[in-house]
Amino acid sequence: MLQTATNSRAAAGPKLVSRVPNPARSVLTNWLTYLISGVVSFFLSPFIVRHLGNSAYGIWVLLVSLTGYLGFLDLGIRGAVTRYIARFHAEGQHEQASRTVSSASGLFLVGGLLAIVGSGAFALLAVPHFEIPPAYLRAAQIVVLIAGANVAISIISGIFGGILVGLQRFDLHNSVALSSTGLRAVAILIALGSGKGLITLALIQLGATVGEFILGFLFTRKLYPEMRFSIGHMYRDHVALIFSFGVFALLLQASTYLVYYTDAMVIGAFLPVSMITFFAIAGNLTIYARDLVGGFSRIMTPMASHMEVKTGTAGIRDASLKAARYCAMAILPIFITFIIRGHSFISLWMGPAYADLSGHVLWILSIPWFFGAGAAVLSSTILGIGKHKPVVPVAIAEGVCNLILSIILVKKMGIVGVAWGTAIPNMVVDILYWPWYSKRTLGIPIREYARSIWFYPVVALLPFAICTYVVDKLSPAPNLMIFFLQVAAVLPSALVGAWYFGLVREEREAYLPNLTGPMFRVFHRT
Repeated sequence: MLQTATNSRAAAGPKLVSRVPNPARSVLTNWLTYLISGVVSFFLSPFIVRHLGNSAYGIWVLLVSLTGYLGFLDLGIRGAVTRYIARFHAEGQHEQASRTVSSASGLFLVGGLLAIVGSGAFALLAVPHFEIPPAYLRAAQIVVLIAGANVAISIISGIFGGILVGLQRFDLHNSVALSSTGLRAVAILIALGSGKGLITLALIQLGATVGEFILGFLFTRKLYPEMRFSIGHMYRDHVALIFSFGVFALLLQASTYLVYYTDAMVIGAFLPVSMITFFAIAGNLTIYARDLVGGFSRIMTPMASHMEVKTGTAGIRDASLKAARYCAMAILPIFITFIIRGHSFISLWMGPAYADLSGHVLWILSIPWFFGAGAAVLSSTILGIGKHKPVVPVAIAEGVCNLILSIILVKKMGIVGVAWGTAIPNMVVDILYWPWYSKRTLGIPIREYARSIWFYPVVALLPFAICTYVVDKLSPAPNLMIFFLQVAAVLPSALVGAWYFGLVREEREAYLPNLTGPMFRVFHRT
């Protein structure tokens, strides 16, 4: 029996102090993690594609998407752990926190075992029906089995990630992710450089997940010594509590899987598997940017649970609306660059052969984020206060429409049609549903929603968009270094626009004392 109970000797030793961190610090540590992970993926992606080839890499993406559905076996439990750890810890109810985690750990164990069984069924029944070249079929089935074990361990270790996030210790949670990312990248370079293939790649992923499990357990034990739990010891009332939240969180997760995991499967079912590579190049870029959105949105779930106890709805409304506006201003420069210069970037990054098709897909997938960046923050807030149940039917409908549209359009437009099948339902939900539901749950007027989350960020970033367009037309970048230097050169226009058009007067006056540069103050007064 695995327990986190600490005896007197352990309690006397050094431990991590549990405290509520500054939200800005949480965002910055999240972004640092995503930035480093994005940089690693940026350099690894061309390396992996070159060493595996379009077909093998397409198979890899397809199998990751296929086994990704095993993540349903999480059953929304991790989200429930995050919410109730945040709540019980804020209230000082450590016994309730302990019983919740004990019950969740038993459920996770069952989910992990089912993941292993499910991967075996996928390998035997599903894999042979995709357009996978015969030379790769056996390796593909082995990869699915390894991926199933990877998902099982990931599900079980999810309890530790849920605890760390619930305590708002994103710094520790992110340190685990960074350690895993670094070791995995080194292992992939060595393995593929020596001629290894898909099976070795899957084993590397499995090893990284085991490492995350160990580190997560150690951090949790040190961080929250008052909590005592036993894997497999479940309490009926707490199981019911978990599922009262987790079932609806699971359904929201299901919609996410329909949106982000079915694209590769649709392409693999109707087009040559190599076309998945062209779609994944663009899709991965938007995923990296979406993770940066998560740097804002992820902190809002435990923060909202904590604020629900301390400040009530008014404090949650003001904090979430401001965070949504800041998130939109911080993220839109990335998607503006994708829309205006995505074709050039992919050509320099992956090669001219990928520029036209992948660039077109990137342009389409970037459009919805003009409306969805702020909505992602509000969605996490609503999840944190447990008002996410009415969101479920809408999210499921979005995922189903995504799948249906993708199947219809892939036959007429190829992977470009799959991109539109993803983008159109996303925009409809972000434009029509989220303003209305934010008003209903948080009391945000629709006019204020549109002005704060859409209008201010877009107006603030118009100078950046104009400068980006001019640079792209007058001075196309000959290589990636020049490209990034050009982006850095026009980025100040985004900062100036955000300062004068994205912030209200009171915010500028509050932040100005922290900007110690005398030249900036003189410029501001002028």
